[in-house]
Amino acid sequence: MSPQIALHDPVFRAYFWIVLISLVIGGAVLGFLRFVLKKETASMFKTYWSWILIAGIGFIVVFLGRIPTIVGVTFLAIYAFKEFARASGLHRDSWMTSAVYAAIVTVGIASLVSDPRGGEQGTGWYGFFVAVPAFAIALILLIPILRNRARGELQHISLAIIGFVYIGWMFGHLGFMANSRNAYGFICYIIFAAGLTDVAAFTFGKIFGRHALRREISPNKTWEGALGALAVAMVLPWLLRFSFPFFGAWQLILTGLIVGIGGQLGDLSISVIKRDIGTKDMAATIPGHGGILDRIDSLVYDRLRQFPREPDILVYGLRSLGALIIRGLLHVYNHFEIIGHQNLRTNRSLVIVANHCSHIDTLCLLAALPLRKLHSAFPAAASDYFFQSVPRLWAAAILVNAMPFARQAGVRQSLSLCRELLANPGTILIIFPEGTRSITGEVGEFKSGIGALVAGRDIVVAPCFINGSFQAWPKGKRFPRPRKVRLIVGTPRNYRDRGTDKNDICAIAAELRDAVSELRLANGSH
Repeated sequence: MSPQIALHDPVFRAYFWIVLISLVIGGAVLGFLRFVLKKETASMFKTYWSWILIAGIGFIVVFLGRIPTIVGVTFLAIYAFKEFARASGLHRDSWMTSAVYAAIVTVGIASLVSDPRGGEQGTGWYGFFVAVPAFAIALILLIPILRNRARGELQHISLAIIGFVYIGWMFGHLGFMANSRNAYGFICYIIFAAGLTDVAAFTFGKIFGRHALRREISPNKTWEGALGALAVAMVLPWLLRFSFPFFGAWQLILTGLIVGIGGQLGDLSISVIKRDIGTKDMAATIPGHGGILDRIDSLVYDRLRQFPREPDILVYGLRSLGALIIRGLLHVYNHFEIIGHQNLRTNRSLVIVANHCSHIDTLCLLAALPLRKLHSAFPAAASDYFFQSVPRLWAAAILVNAMPFARQAGVRQSLSLCRELLANPGTILIIFPEGTRSITGEVGEFKSGIGALVAGRDIVVAPCFINGSFQAWPKGKRFPRPRKVRLIVGTPRNYRDRGTDKNDICAIAAELRDAVSELRLANGSH
């Protein structure tokens, strides 16, 4: 598995078009229901946008190759267990959760490394992979002995073992499949078939459902929905036989049974755990899907609206991966150049002030920062624009770590939040004082809020000018264009000796605007 192979692999390309066409048809149907038939489709659109995000991230990870696929599955397993531990109360036992996290990482390592006894490179260490549960369970059982504790330990031991075996090891098999010679066929089929049969169960249940499947475990599941999902699962291997052309008839039948029955048994198993601990969903992670354990390939949603956000290893990983991809695209597509890079090198809290013509501006400023500072950098983003629709929310919260900033009512609260962030050494705040993107490419007037933020405070302020972003992606255009973009970073300044009255605040805003404009002239930008 590699990007070069994926581009020419007929199975990967076939699934790309199948999923893309399915999403387009689904969007058209929802649009028809909403705009023609005037049906209420808000919740369905929320689920639909989630599917788009899931499909996009899944294809990117699989496209990048074997190692990103295994690492991605490991990240998902870690996050899924985190949800499980929080819902079940196991998160209070740091010893047990640490042991399970270590075991999940070990599963990922076993998938990555080759058998040291002469295994072929890139095939994983299957002998160690199948033995990991024995070592993990032994470690979990050892913890109460090391702590010399007995009361209440059986429940923690049981939860830890179930969590690891079900989430870490069984789900880890998906990552190990990246070592197969038919990796694209197996992985793409399992993910696509599992998602489609789940949709089929929901659809058949809604239309024909009359008889509860297991009322005490999952009241909304019906026999009609289960049988409909099984029927779809049995047909899929024949329709998508190109996924495993070497399978015979019996293998295709078994594939249908495994997905059609195994998927629903897995869903019911999670429902048993949820009912026992008294929760509907393991988390409100994906709109319309519940948590990762309810849809094992998801990310954070509702919690992303909250700010400040809790540290999250999965989001950190996706943000770092996204930053690497974005930086590469900027350099290749926009010939991105940085002048005055040394002016951003500081361990103190920093406010970056820049002109604003395009969505590319934020990406350029973040690309100028070291990757290690990515998660402590917060671009201020309009809360009424970026934090209302699902796609923009995902981009703002996950990719750029944006801080919601009120442009109308609530400006004082937003400035107060900025001051709280800057109180932590090393925080980087990115602000566009114009308040909106320029429609002419000229530097507009700076709002006085930037002056109120830095006046009388020992904060480093770095003025920046971004040249070419207006030509590359002006406001109103759907897609960026291949135009050169240059970031010019000016000399940092400090306003700790300035007053905090209205005149000083407005004067600071005007001075910063002049500093940004001077950078444009000093470097010959047009």
